[in-house]
Amino acid sequence: MRGKLRIGYCVMLLVFVAGDWPASAQLPFMSSSLKKGEVYRALNGRESLRVVSKDEIEDEHGTVAKYTVEGDRVRLVVGGVKAYYYKIIKEGLVEERSWTVLYSPSNYDAAVRRAEEARVKKEQQARTEREKREREAEEAQKKAAQAKAKRFTVSSDGVITDTQTGLQWVVGPDNDMSYEEAENWVLTCNISGGSWRLPTNMELRTLYIRGEGKRNMAQVFNSTGREFWAENSSSGDKAWYFDFEDGKEYHRYKEHSDSYPHRVFGVRSSPR
Repeated sequence: MRGKLRIGYCVMLLVFVAGDWPASAQLPFMSSSLKKGEVYRALNGRESLRVVSKDEIEDEHGTVAKYTVEGDRVRLVVGGVKAYYYKIIKEGLVEERSWTVLYSPSNYDAAVRRAEEARVKKEQQARTEREKREREAEEAQKKAAQAKAKRFTVSSDGVITDTQTGLQWVVGPDNDMSYEEAENWVLTCNISGGSWRLPTNMELRTLYIRGEGKRNMAQVFNSTGREFWAENSSSGDKAWYFDFEDGKEYHRYKEHSDSYPHRVFGVRSSPR
């Protein structure tokens, strides 16, 4: 008796559930076929499927395939041999190899709107990021320009102070001279109290700023030359010089310096 009651209860429950199930909640795969005439389209505009009949589907190339609905999948057979499978989802169909979504007629327009909104949002984000990078680059350029402007100061008597290294510089005559002439000029230079000497190659290198001005140096060093004599590290017969064209140091023999003259800068430590 109890068994019969249980069976009766279950039957009544199934009838109740089946009767109360709203038609709008039924998924596509609850039907054994797709709706004739419906066209499922991908957002890429290249792929589509049109339901020709209860068992035939035509693709975007005009190829007609037989189809069957198997649970939540659609099986397409082309030429009686090759099979393709599509997953049935709320929005339409999903090709199981490429995962391309083909939207049903009732979902296609909404999908297009969402895709367009996503595209616009992505472009806005990209534009915002680009503008941010441009602002940062502009700020960096301004700071670099300000740093360059603050690095060198020039006194009324022409002494250039490098606030970065603490060295003071004076520009020699704007004409070439031999090593001995350059050495004599700095020793006898009495600008701003004197005490000038030839700079070392290392000190000249601190003035080398690639791409700055016409000669890779700050424009406050008003000279038309590009090769400048450097102090010798020893009492040998070599005369060293720094080339601002390539930022490298070279040497000549002192006895030949008359034939290959260069320009001169004087340098000294900045007074504390």
